[in-house]
Amino acid sequence: MGMGTRARQGDSVISGWAWEGTGPGAGGCGVSDEEDRARQAAEAWLTAHPGAVAFLGTARLADGTRTLTAYWATDGHSRRSRRLPDGRITWARVPAQDTTGTG
Repeated sequence: MGMGTRARQGDSVISGWAWEGTGPGAGGCGVSDEEDRARQAAEAWLTAHPGAVAFLGTARLADGTRTLTAYWATDGHSRRSRRLPDGRITWARVPAQDTTGTG
């Protein structure tokens, strides 16, 4: 099932898939409960912004379910978009960063 699980709600934890894109004069982002839908949304945005790149990864709702804000924190497991010469978009895994400080 990919790098993460489908969105789930329980014990006040909601997880899913988040994407974020950036390019010359443009930015975009989104969240979905399914990896395919998040990827398709990111690819649609990338198609409209040819010079852009995007990251797609698992995320969780960091500020809980009892607030009016929606801050999604990524867990370090992500993919980066890459545009092939023929225009197709592929995704390559990005190595997770070591957050333990042990190297």
